[in-house]
Amino acid sequence: MDNLEGIFRWKALTRHSPIRSVAVAITLVSLSIYAALHLPRNPGTGTAGTLTVTANMAAFSPSIVQVGLPATANLSATLTNFNPSIPSPDEGTLIIGYNWTASVVQYKALASGQYGDPPSGSYSADISPTQPSGNSSATLTFSAYVAGYWEVAVSCSATVLDLEGDISWGGSADAGPQYITSAMVTFSPDQVVTGADKNKPGAIFAPVTATIAPADLINKVSVNTFVPSGTGSAGVESSKPNASAGTIAFDLYGINGTSKTMPKGDIELDAKDGSTVLGTVEVTVVIPAAIGTPHPQVNPGVAVAPVNIDLGPTSVPSDSSVPAGEVLLGTMVETTQSIPVVDQFGISLNSVYNGHAVYEGFNGSFVDINVTVNSGIYPDHVGYEADGGNLSLVRAGSPRALAWPTSASHYSVPSPQTKNGDVKVQIAGFTLNPSVVNRSISYNNPDLTVKWP
Repeated sequence: MDNLEGIFRWKALTRHSPIRSVAVAITLVSLSIYAALHLPRNPGTGTAGTLTVTANMAAFSPSIVQVGLPATANLSATLTNFNPSIPSPDEGTLIIGYNWTASVVQYKALASGQYGDPPSGSYSADISPTQPSGNSSATLTFSAYVAGYWEVAVSCSATVLDLEGDISWGGSADAGPQYITSAMVTFSPDQVVTGADKNKPGAIFAPVTATIAPADLINKVSVNTFVPSGTGSAGVESSKPNASAGTIAFDLYGINGTSKTMPKGDIELDAKDGSTVLGTVEVTVVIPAAIGTPHPQVNPGVAVAPVNIDLGPTSVPSDSSVPAGEVLLGTMVETTQSIPVVDQFGISLNSVYNGHAVYEGFNGSFVDINVTVNSGIYPDHVGYEADGGNLSLVRAGSPRALAWPTSASHYSVPSPQTKNGDVKVQIAGFTLNPSVVNRSISYNNPDLTVKWP
């Protein structure tokens, strides 16, 4: 106590000095708090008695928090049952110090379990301001690093030191417990790529599974909040929760394509408990954008043999001008080209579009050419056709129609001839730009040439 008494003797001797040192004042305050909590509690005339401490711990905010993120609880204390002398201008310096600690932390993995010791390194509990301090109020910041349920209690010890009377009071109290749930939702895949269909919304989708921990929170979690940051938009349907596994399986479909400058996604899908976000996944909506390069060519030309075909709206190649229930007996000289399709990022069209129909422009509209895109490629039948006009129209399934593909006779395809093979292409309601342009198709019996720079 000698050093502390020396400090305050200095204070008494210099209290009338017209010049006060700020640095000295700060030193005195710091030493005062230190003295209240660290110096012996029985100086001079001794301990005056037990201090009654009332500690309070408010509920955590938020009460459910994403694993790794903080929640806070406000702490406060009041002191009673002490009777210090009333200090005069010259004497009676009263110092109060507080020391808050997180005294009890218990954990369980599921709500139905029993609380016990938490796994090592599974949480942090920090109190501000730094303890001990001269503040009766403090804030507990709690962060959990594993999913589960937590029970947290605190303790507050306090000391009142009357320097002039050379006496002190001390006491402590517990507060709480309060409860907090740490949760997380993870997604598989952890980066979702889906597609969009302008004609049939929801027809193209990516299957996604959300896994909730703790699993028993599944009925509180919703997975349908989208936060866009670009042009993309998406939706969720066919949600299938599995309570025992703690999973929600759903289909994620695109509505509008992602911004071309954001290939990693411009939509965030949030899994939430009320307003608390427990997990997120980035979503990219890819759309068919253009015919890719290099373009397939047949140059120099190759010899092709004529082939008979029953042409109609469902044939490959198709002829949408043929009336329903009939076929057109025709002869073709053709080759099949593999046409690459890329998305808005210039990348081969994602497999989410596999099996989707390809349409070509015909008489001001788009018609199904009865081929599909797979692995970013679709087959295109390129060449020339000859037929007998109306005389070639027969009933579908008739003996003539059935015999024609294997008949030894053919219609004669005029030669030589050259045509522009340009055509507009559409997939899932998106018209490719560019589509097929600057393609030249030439037939000089028996050679077929396709030039497409």
